[in-house]
Amino acid sequence: MFKIIMLFGLLLSFTPTFIFGQSKKENAEAKTDSVAYSVKGMTCGGCVAQVKGTMSEVEGVTQCEVSLENARANIHYDPTKTDKQEIEKALKSTGFTIDEIKSEIRRGEKHAEKKSKEKKERGTE
Repeated sequence: MFKIIMLFGLLLSFTPTFIFGQSKKENAEAKTDSVAYSVKGMTCGGCVAQVKGTMSEVEGVTQCEVSLENARANIHYDPTKTDKQEIEKALKSTGFTIDEIKSEIRRGEKHAEKKSKEKKERGTE
């Protein structure tokens, strides 16, 4: 019985790779781009939900963070499936006024990339 349980556990540990084609680590390392927009005209939680719902329908959008207080949307997407033009088109369809916030989110990404590179060089990742 113990051998059967161990065999089942071993099989289960490899199953996600075979079924989905990628391990969680490989999936997490998939390239994504980010873009930030100011979203003017949002007045309530329903507005936030509308923006999030619209973005969830755009193929390739992996994450959408919307702040009513800051009138801002941060969108992470797979550039092999969509682009900024499609994201902007979807955002504009909500009826809000949008403007891309250039460089701020990219600076954060460059900082994260730099830290990751330093960790790899030190061998701590």
